[in-house]
Amino acid sequence: MIYRDIVERYKIKHIAVLKFFIKKKREIRGVVDACKTFDKKSGIIITNEAIQDFEVDKIKIEVVPLYQWLL
Repeated sequence: MIYRDIVERYKIKHIAVLKFFIKKKREIRGVVDACKTFDKKSGIIITNEAIQDFEVDKIKIEVVPLYQWLL
């Protein structure tokens, strides 16, 4: 699979989704699916202002605002 080659070649450590308005179910499902595909234990959803941490299917999901993620 081409995505797995990219992850291994560039040593991707995080799965992140950039959203200005979080549509919770869709973004969470996307991060969880990506983490499962690439065998990652955590993912990040980047928003304009929301802050939240939670766990879904043993995958830690962190929701952070863009300004905090850039620091």
